[in-house]
This record gives sequence, C-alpha cells and structure tokens, in this order.
Amino acid sequence: LDQGASSLHQDASSLLQSTSSLDQDASSLNQSASSLLQSTSSLDQGASSLHQDASSLHYAAASFLHQFLFTLELLSFISF
Repeated sequence: LDQGASSLHQDASSLLQSTSSLDQDASSLNQSASSLLQSTSSLDQGASSLHQDASSLHYAAASFLHQFLFTLELLSFISF
C-alpha cells in the first residue's frame, strides 16, 4: 500500500510539473501573440502614414500641373 501511495505521489508530482510547463508555454505563446499584434498595429500605422504621404504628393503634383498648364495658356495668349 505504501508503494502504491508513493507511486501515486510521484505521478501527481509529474503531472504537476507537466501542468506547470504547459502553463509556461501558454504564457510564452500569449506574449508572442501580443508582440505580433503590436507589430501588426505598427505596420498598419505605417501603411496609413504612407497612404497620407502619397495622397499629399498626388495633390501637390495635381496642383503643380494645373499651375503649369495655366502658365502655358497665359504665355500662349501673350504670344498671340
């Protein structure tokens, strides 16, 4: 009976260690997921900023083209 109790105690101890290891793995996985989420959020902010920059550049180019064509028309009008 004493050997059975000792064996049961060892099994319980082994199960406790396995549970502890599993808990650590879950915690590590949670940290990795959190880090990935932060990276994704940062990437999303970067893409949004890039889109705003591209939009501003497009507006500036359109404005420059409009001004250039207006100047060209004005010069043509003055020439004739």
